[in-house]
Amino acid sequence: MAADPDVRTYVRYAALRPRLWRPQRPDLTPHGIEYPDDAGDLPLRFTAPRPLEWFSLITASAEADLRLASTTLKAARFDALPWRMHFEDLENESSLHRFAWLLPWMLEQRRQGTSASSLWERAAAAMRDWIRAHPGPTASEAWQSYTLSERLVNWIIATLALGSFPPGEDVMASITTQAEHLSGSLEHYGPLFTGNHLSNNGRALYFAGIVAERLDLASVGRVILRHERARLFSRNGFLREGSAHYQFLVTRNYAEVLWLAETCGDVAFRDELRVTLPKLRGACEFFLVQGAKPRIPLIGDLSPDCTPEWLLGVASEVREGWREFFPEAGWAAQHVSETSEWARVDSGGWAVIAHVNPRGAPLVPSHAHHDTGGITAFLDGEPVIVDCGRKHYMDDAVGRFGLSGWAHSLLMVDGLNPEPRDRWFLARDFLQRRIGARPEIVAADRTIRITHHGYQRSPGVGVCSREVAVTNDELCVVDSVAGSGFHRLALVFHLPNGTARGSSVEFRAGDKTITLQLPADLRRVRAVTASDDGTFGWATPRYGKQIPVTSVIAEARVRLPWRGASTFRIHP
Repeated sequence: MAADPDVRTYVRYAALRPRLWRPQRPDLTPHGIEYPDDAGDLPLRFTAPRPLEWFSLITASAEADLRLASTTLKAARFDALPWRMHFEDLENESSLHRFAWLLPWMLEQRRQGTSASSLWERAAAAMRDWIRAHPGPTASEAWQSYTLSERLVNWIIATLALGSFPPGEDVMASITTQAEHLSGSLEHYGPLFTGNHLSNNGRALYFAGIVAERLDLASVGRVILRHERARLFSRNGFLREGSAHYQFLVTRNYAEVLWLAETCGDVAFRDELRVTLPKLRGACEFFLVQGAKPRIPLIGDLSPDCTPEWLLGVASEVREGWREFFPEAGWAAQHVSETSEWARVDSGGWAVIAHVNPRGAPLVPSHAHHDTGGITAFLDGEPVIVDCGRKHYMDDAVGRFGLSGWAHSLLMVDGLNPEPRDRWFLARDFLQRRIGARPEIVAADRTIRITHHGYQRSPGVGVCSREVAVTNDELCVVDSVAGSGFHRLALVFHLPNGTARGSSVEFRAGDKTITLQLPADLRRVRAVTASDDGTFGWATPRYGKQIPVTSVIAEARVRLPWRGASTFRIHP
């Protein structure tokens, strides 16, 4: 309560409304899916597709360094992996049990010329070691539904890619046992609290059901995947969870399902997905920034399951990472016409992307941050304004900072995030009062315009607006706040590097020198690089990793209404 002004206000609000003191905690026990049975015709036999090419007879070592979500297992033995090892970050335990390390390790070995038979010997040893350690379902992370879903698909893809299908009676029996358990523990928590995990459960059931020739399991997976599209995506293919990386991740899931539907002859489902995937890829392409190599602006959470670079091939022709396993997974993208959540302008080498939380607060559950009005910018493919991102999912100072408005390039008023946090115990009418009118975002004529009401939670503060305009040699950001009285403003920009001199900051973006001129009345300017506490001056390029950047914070107590311009000018 001490850290969240919205909770403090709610305590006063609820004190006058006794009915609100008995909030109903959400039921997070899995529910059965309520979709109708529309299994239709599915193939009863699966013929394995052609495996990837493997090049020589080099033998893989019995030990390897295996990269998990945010750490690396050094010299790990495939037949004796540390399944009961404790990690400070639970995502590393999850990564180990999901076999998230398996496909990247295979590609590393492929580049060294390791033979398929040797790789399968190691992969099968790890699978069988896991089976010995986990003969039946338990309440451990190993049998958590999302972890189980990722493991099933990773096992199946590795087996097919190595030409080792069927993988042996023991492995196939475990795949079936795991899928049967998953079908009874789906991550369905009702209309408000079901996120993307349920669709991933469906992906795993579809994969396992097809390869194990279990029509019942494949049918459940297919019906989940069909119906979850409406929950997950907007009509033009954007994931509703507010994360660019997760847009690629969930698109990958559906792309793999389309590949399997094509491979096994599931014609009806294949035709449906051929309509869906162009929209999803169009939304992915919206985020791609072209340069020496395509980039994804890292807005919102980063998945611990894989790096952003691993997924570039989902929406580009980059033949690395995921695309190496699915080299033919190409489909035409459907151009994005409009969206209520994202805006982008491209001009004169600039690419600027902005985000708002369209309902006025991040969805729950989702992977969105408190970043309404935040922007990222690139010049000739090089970052100019970066998003610090969230290093990890742990509830500590660094994890909370990554969610907050301070980790994003935007204007803060009175120390508030630009929208309240939706907590389960907040009454809906209270939350809507705190949100006010929903934010608006639009891009036209090389300009992005954003309007939101999130700071009206502070008495005397009115509507907040931001206009971002680009020309060939500069980017101009104009912020304004309506209202009355004195209030504390903090204008935050996160840059790849930089040195502050008064109200200006000079920094490099690739081979360009750029000067940022800040509003003169925001007199207190700090430029922080690599702070000791892991907050300001750090950015997250992938889950669990940080790199130094320069966080510029210009602050002052000013009288509202206020208007200020920040100009990024390229040196001639």
